[in-house]
Amino acid sequence: MKYIAIDTESTGVGAEDRLVELACVTILDDDIQWKEFLHCYINPEREIPAAISNLHGITNDQVVDAPRFSAIADDFLNIIDGAPLVIHNAPFDLSFLVRELAKAGAKNIYDVPVIDIRTIALKAFPGELTNTHALSERLGIEEEEPS
Repeated sequence: MKYIAIDTESTGVGAEDRLVELACVTILDDDIQWKEFLHCYINPEREIPAAISNLHGITNDQVVDAPRFSAIADDFLNIIDGAPLVIHNAPFDLSFLVRELAKAGAKNIYDVPVIDIRTIALKAFPGELTNTHALSERLGIEEEEPS
């Protein structure tokens, strides 16, 4: 089975905020396919507030010359290709992706199945930290980077 794991970073949490980073990787039959991944900074066409930059570590200097979302929308859609999406805190990431795709005039992803890791983690580990780092550590999953 093919899944697409996705993570995003943004300029904040409001309706006026924009994506500044998008990463997605294909998981095929439980194996990460690094040849089928997308990682890019995105020019949000607005400033990243200092407090938000301190949270995710992405600065205005890193995104000023990055492509706008509309320039990478087709690449993103080609990678996901209708496969189920695996996202930690899916409502957050999906709200940005849906908004950015609409602004880009691209096909939207309303009908794509989504697995929300955070929802599963909250049920599996009530009262415990459920961020991705804590879950990786708890489950013995190596936080891998592409080589």
